Amino acid sequence: MKIENDADRLVMLSAFRYAIGRAFLTSVISLVIVESCDDLTPGDQMLIHKEIKQAVSNGKVADSVDCAFWDKVLELPIEENSW
Repeated sequence: MKIENDADRLVMLSAFRYAIGRAFLTSVISLVIVESCDDLTPGDQMLIHKEIKQAVSNGKVADSVDCAFWDKVLELPIEENSW
């Protein structure tokens, strides 16, 4: 998915937040995030990392298979100057 404007960013973040606790979407949404990482703002990258870590620590991620998909997202670099 090419993120070209704020509406695209909102759709991506909304889909991510919806998928974080649902096993059937994890593989798709995590792949989209990985493929479009360069189009996300540094703030979006940090937010996604933070929310994945919180979901995992709070037991909101369905199972270890889903954790493996989210781990791929967490392996992505975060651009430093996010603010």
